[in-house]
Amino acid sequence: MPHAEMFEQLLFYLMPVAVLFLEGYCLYRFAEPFMVKKRAALSAALSYLLVMCILYAIPFYLHYYIAYIAGNLAAFFVLCIMDGRNYRQKVFIVATCLSVGRFASVMAEIVNDNLYEFILTYARGIDDYLNTYVDVAIYIGVCVIYLIIDYMILYAGMKIILKVYKEKYADMKKSELFISVIPSFTGITGYWIMCYYRNFY
Repeated sequence: MPHAEMFEQLLFYLMPVAVLFLEGYCLYRFAEPFMVKKRAALSAALSYLLVMCILYAIPFYLHYYIAYIAGNLAAFFVLCIMDGRNYRQKVFIVATCLSVGRFASVMAEIVNDNLYEFILTYARGIDDYLNTYVDVAIYIGVCVIYLIIDYMILYAGMKIILKVYKEKYADMKKSELFISVIPSFTGITGYWIMCYYRNFY
């Protein structure tokens, strides 16, 4: 079934782009309440999306750690240029988006992998002629579920942080920045460790 396989392959390449759009939107929604100039949040999200899509499209291999750091650095510089104040807070915004985004991604991936294996186990009895179409339908379904779970974790995490963070226009002190980014860097470290063990085992 060449058409079904081609569609599955196309979806495989488009799925990361959909995730990037989702992350860019969440970055925009998270950064906007902190900005005096609201366009800065939108521009930062677009710069993140642009850099990440370019890095995804380039023909040579670039480790995804470096790619995500580059995308978030681009967003940080745009925030600083367009809303030139409270730079420490912008470090917090970008570090939090990076951490929560990676956490949401790996959690959604774990649920997605287990769900995919579970569904495939029960779909093995279908005859070979229908198997290609069933596999594609299952793959589409788990991709949609992945995006939903990813968005729900991203949205919930950032909504909680925005609710707790009351003084959004107040200048952030060095001590506040240090305390605020510790959970983010802990989360990023945990994400790298989880990715290592998932790939290793």
